[in-house]
Amino acid sequence: MHAAFKEQLSRHVKSARHLFARSEGVVDLFQLLTDNGRKPDYKQAAAVDTLRDAVEVLRAAVTQASDQVTEQMPRQLEGLATAIGEVNSALQDTLARIHSGPLADPASDPGRMVQLVQEIGDRLEVSRWGMEARGGATQRLTCTC
Repeated sequence: MHAAFKEQLSRHVKSARHLFARSEGVVDLFQLLTDNGRKPDYKQAAAVDTLRDAVEVLRAAVTQASDQVTEQMPRQLEGLATAIGEVNSALQDTLARIHSGPLADPASDPGRMVQLVQEIGDRLEVSRWGMEARGGATQRLTCTC
């Protein structure tokens, strides 16, 4: 989730920089005209003032969002590391149960073995779906082998 937000913010920052450059060009051109004796009408002056104000509001919003992403990054990385550790632990547990349970016994009923393999596959799929739906949160994998 954090990565998607950061990517979206990056696109918005790039777009905002383009808008900043274009607005600065308009403001500079307006200033050049007034510096060279052209008297702007009230509507033009108001439009340029509104543009300046809007650009400052946008700059503040972009800065605030960037600061927020930077501030949240350590927590997001910690959460990701925890989620990875939980998934790794759950997979190790599942593998240990597979290697020590009925699936490791050649005398086990083949039908039961197929059923156990299907259950494990279903749990892995549910866990994967759960992680994606929650943006990385884990669901404990267990094997009833």
